[in-house]
Amino acid sequence: MSIGGIRGNPAVARKRHCHRQGIRICRGSQVLNVACGGTLYQDIGKELSKNFPPEKKVVHMDYDNYDGHRHVVNIVEETPLHQWFEESLQDNMEIRVNSYHHQRVKRLAQRFKPMAYAPDGLIEGFYDPDAYNPEEGKFIMGLQFHPERMRKVNSDEFDYPGCTAAYKEFVKAVVAYQKRLNIIKRVPTSLKLDKELEQKRNVIVRSFSLARNLYEGGDNARQLKESDLKPGVEFFESNVALSVQ
Repeated sequence: MSIGGIRGNPAVARKRHCHRQGIRICRGSQVLNVACGGTLYQDIGKELSKNFPPEKKVVHMDYDNYDGHRHVVNIVEETPLHQWFEESLQDNMEIRVNSYHHQRVKRLAQRFKPMAYAPDGLIEGFYDPDAYNPEEGKFIMGLQFHPERMRKVNSDEFDYPGCTAAYKEFVKAVVAYQKRLNIIKRVPTSLKLDKELEQKRNVIVRSFSLARNLYEGGDNARQLKESDLKPGVEFFESNVALSVQ
């Protein structure tokens, strides 16, 4: 499983990361989207229309206020982001997130579902509904913003209680995933017989061995007693009876 940004060309990312469990942040979310068949805006300022109404214009990069810059995003209902930030959401389903980028998801890969939009319509978060269940070790999503850096000025306090939820849920998925791997890799221990069963097994094995010698006409065949062969006969008859039922 992985976390954070993924570097490398899209072909390598497709092969290594498209189906790998993890949370991709910022550039990592962009690479994940491309690896799975989506596309990007290479430069938001140049490629997007500059005729947006004032209320829809969004500054996605503020070099003068790098960590302090925030813009509004609208959370999509019934998504992981909705669950994590639910107690902080008002009727408008908005929170304010940080932003450090000039590239962005353009066409979202088919397998993903959006979790949040900026006012200009750009996707701020997405996930794979078929690969998200932390309790079962499933976790594939991308976030354009950095929840871990959304903290109040001169404080370690997070902007919202939900900022830590992404990482808590990811850790939960990692633990569940590891447990599942351990179960798969676990080799069953051999069955240990108690002394009585072990003795019976040895008697039956000896009986079959003597019967084989008798069949092959060994030198000791004439010295065999009926009682020596009886355990093997009884075992054979009982198993034949079970197979007929």
